[in-house]
Amino acid sequence: MGIINFFINLLKDPRTAIASWISMGVAPTLGFIFLIVFVETGVVFFPFLPGDSLLFAAGFFAAPDAQTGVSALPLFALLPVVWCAPIIGDQCNYWIGHFFGRRIIESGRV
Repeated sequence: MGIINFFINLLKDPRTAIASWISMGVAPTLGFIFLIVFVETGVVFFPFLPGDSLLFAAGFFAAPDAQTGVSALPLFALLPVVWCAPIIGDQCNYWIGHFFGRRIIESGRV
């Protein structure tokens, strides 16, 4: 039941989800962001994940605080993650279609 609540909270309010991830540390936060953007673009059956709003929320946390000048997420660590995840996910999705596409269409299930 925990994984279902995780995705429901992520869909309802990605900014709060990222804030709770940041409390765990920067590396797990970047890992979660990479995983969600990768799965959204790379796995055929998960287009409902909030990748775009998640990226806006991550950018919100990468902006430096006006008073302290410190950001919750380092921008130079976030940029490679949000750049590589959709590219790798797109390539994964391409190869899934390349290997299984004809078999699925020829099976008559689609």
